[in-house]
Amino acid sequence: MKKRQPPKHPPQGFKLKHQLTLKNDARIEGVHLKDVYIEAQKHHHVIFDEVMFTNCVIKQCDFTRLELMDCHFENVAFTNNTCDHTSVIRTTFNHSKLDGTLFKDSHIEHVLMNETKAQYLGFTDCKLKTVHFIKTTLPESSFFHTTLKDVVFDETDLEKALIHDTSFKTIDVSTANITNMRIGATDVEGMHINETQAPQLCTLLGIKIKQA
Repeated sequence: MKKRQPPKHPPQGFKLKHQLTLKNDARIEGVHLKDVYIEAQKHHHVIFDEVMFTNCVIKQCDFTRLELMDCHFENVAFTNNTCDHTSVIRTTFNHSKLDGTLFKDSHIEHVLMNETKAQYLGFTDCKLKTVHFIKTTLPESSFFHTTLKDVVFDETDLEKALIHDTSFKTIDVSTANITNMRIGATDVEGMHINETQAPQLCTLLGIKIKQA
């Protein structure tokens, strides 16, 4: 499995507080954003490069061509956002929230979500490469028409997750909670599970096991 690349180096810079209003084509680079609040904004092609976010709230925003490169999110609520044609590269979400955020037509590579809450997180027509979900909650998340490569679900909650036209071949969910996961026979082919999950997976696929 390909090793995930961390952000290039811890970003340095000044701190901003409270409300931050973005502009289209804005580029924010090499700063530490702490206690920043961004809500209900709509922007095109905003770039965050080597930015550290700490205790921030970014919610109900509509981003097109958002770029997150070498960023670190620590205790950040990045919730109920729409991210269309977005790139997230070498970025970490630690002890953060992504509830209700939807990525569409997006490229996500070398990303870590660690102990992060992400109920209803959605990926549609996305490419996920070397993405690690570690001790992250993804109940009722969705993966539609999405490509997964070197994606890790380690001790991750996938209860009631909806997978459609997204192959989980070679994806290891043996330490994940897949209770009531909704996935088709084609998408589940080649998925790695543990022996205790096998009866549960049969139930998900409508297969009945007869007792000998």
